[in-house]
Amino acid sequence: MLRGIIVVFFIIGASVTSFSQEANRLKILSWNIHMLPGNIYQATKKIKRARLIAEQLCKREDDVIVFQEAFHFRARRVLKKRLKEKFPYIYQPLNFQFLSAKTNAGVWVLSKIKLTQIQTVKFDSSSGSSRWARKGAVLFEGDLDGNIFQLIGTHTNGGYVNNSQFRQIANELIIPYQKNKVPQIICGDLNCSMSNLKDYNSMLTILNAKDESTTGGYNYSNYEKTAVIDYILLKDNNSTIDQDYKRILLIGSDWQVGKRKYPKTVGLSDHMPLEIAYSFKSN
Repeated sequence: MLRGIIVVFFIIGASVTSFSQEANRLKILSWNIHMLPGNIYQATKKIKRARLIAEQLCKREDDVIVFQEAFHFRARRVLKKRLKEKFPYIYQPLNFQFLSAKTNAGVWVLSKIKLTQIQTVKFDSSSGSSRWARKGAVLFEGDLDGNIFQLIGTHTNGGYVNNSQFRQIANELIIPYQKNKVPQIICGDLNCSMSNLKDYNSMLTILNAKDESTTGGYNYSNYEKTAVIDYILLKDNNSTIDQDYKRILLIGSDWQVGKRKYPKTVGLSDHMPLEIAYSFKSN
């Protein structure tokens, strides 16, 4: 009898511990979904892929999704319709405006947790086709069971403008709004190859953030399957946050372009998603 009671208490204790860990765990998925605006590059089958992406994300247990290149209105509408029950807090795409020659920034956040938008920036410098978008970054603040965190979503250009864009993020979002014991998490396609140590270290120095190692998944995120250019970085600000895992995922099968499989795709986009889980420890 006593042995049975001990076993019951052990099971209950283990269940409570597991629930507590899940309650304090924050799971984020960051993904460039290659939904270019309007009729640009129709072969990427935006609406079909949007349905497949939504189907896959409904099976997952992420708390926050940070999309990049979510430019296409109809694709966003498909994603919103299918994901709104799972992610009730859906925010306007970054730097969205009606009746403008330029499109939004393509950064779009969906969340199970209510987030407060603190500030946005529009990059002063851009290059190439990004000049037709209001590229920038957005800062949100959230509360996970009493654990405050800040989330920055962005998509930088790469090349000679990358460092100036990182400086804007640091000077206009990270530094002015940082708080002691409140972690700042930076998500997005940062177009900076991890293998280019000069650029990679420059990025981390400017943002004053850490890039913890991946604990599984793939060792590339670009469509050439050669480099990591998508990141979730952390500036912990003396907080109690710990990384549980970080991994680059393959979600879905390569989409069909014409009569053959396009050789430079990775799953349902031209980038692979990055997922991270953080735990908040008690003080």
